[in-house]
Amino acid sequence: MTRFLALLTAFVCTVPAVASDKSDVLAVLHQWADSFAKSDLKAAVANCADEAVIFDEIPPFDWHGSGACSAWSDSFSAWAKQNNLTVDSAVISRARQVEISGDTAYVPALVTIGMKDKDGAVETEKGAWTVLLKKSSGAWRITGWSWATLSTMTPKKS
Repeated sequence: MTRFLALLTAFVCTVPAVASDKSDVLAVLHQWADSFAKSDLKAAVANCADEAVIFDEIPPFDWHGSGACSAWSDSFSAWAKQNNLTVDSAVISRARQVEISGDTAYVPALVTIGMKDKDGAVETEKGAWTVLLKKSSGAWRITGWSWATLSTMTPKKS
């Protein structure tokens, strides 16, 4: 009976921590997306750990190591400028799952990104954003992500 009570107490005390971690992990992703949607890449990158690994569809397609998120930001900005695009929106529509093990988290999510072209027309792209995070000093930070396009840019319907 004592073991059962100890296990029950451990379970009850752990569930709120896991729920809090899940909320905290999702908050980091939403902060990143909100900053990205405002074209505030500096604020978006602030959600990253210094060491990261990123795979994305823009050249050079991968960034890793110290300052990877900042290097990705520079590459994205150059790509957007070259293609006369600006970010209009970034919406995480559904986090398929949030897996947390100790101080690491894995989150695949569906995201819709809106981009304005030089004429102001908005096009959208849907993709799967798979994100890895690590908790350090009580805060969750992005340590890696990959992007997979699920639909190419299409005009946004009014």
